[in-house]
Amino acid sequence: MRIWRNGFVLLGAALVAGLLGGCNQNQGDVIAKVNGETITTKEFFEYMKAKPQVQVVLPNGQPATADVADTIAFQVLQDLVRQKVIVQLAKDAKLEPTTAEIQAEVEFQRKRESNFVNNLKERGLTLDQIRDSLRVDLSREKLLTHDVKVTDAEVAEFIKNNRASFTAPEMFIGKWILVTSEQRKREVDRDLLAGSSFVTVARRLSEDPNLKEYLGDYRQS
Repeated sequence: MRIWRNGFVLLGAALVAGLLGGCNQNQGDVIAKVNGETITTKEFFEYMKAKPQVQVVLPNGQPATADVADTIAFQVLQDLVRQKVIVQLAKDAKLEPTTAEIQAEVEFQRKRESNFVNNLKERGLTLDQIRDSLRVDLSREKLLTHDVKVTDAEVAEFIKNNRASFTAPEMFIGKWILVTSEQRKREVDRDLLAGSSFVTVARRLSEDPNLKEYLGDYRQS
């Protein structure tokens, strides 16, 4: 296992270098301007190779800074290699998700969260990328569960013996956007009706003094 891992790391490093080297063929391309000064493709990839920290969101919604375990570029490569292997294994086992199954999963996620697709698009993903991500998720699920057989009787028995695990006190989860003018209220309604996610609209328009801490969650003191 150690030999394989070392080989993978070396191969990954070589691939990263190749990818970045290829991108640097157009190293003079401008990808952004800051007050008239340019940021080139070369600067972007060179900084990404060595970026030491990233911004993360904690479970309570608060942003924080964390050190990276490997370079961002190498982590991206690892993710892509892992995803390709999962899909290839599912295909070899004749478990590759069909187009219909992927679309059914999109609809299922939309039922769970009406802004499922819009939220991902706001993060920069295209519909094809969303479907590709679901293809990986479904492939992984099929590989892990295709030989697993659980009867209804076994499920009922488990629930019966673990009733406390399936019982929770009555509660509610609320979100709000605080506005103090009719004009701001109309802006909120317009953006929500247009399909923007609740959190996105709250960040832009809410006047809640605790917005940065709770991101639209209603917290009763």
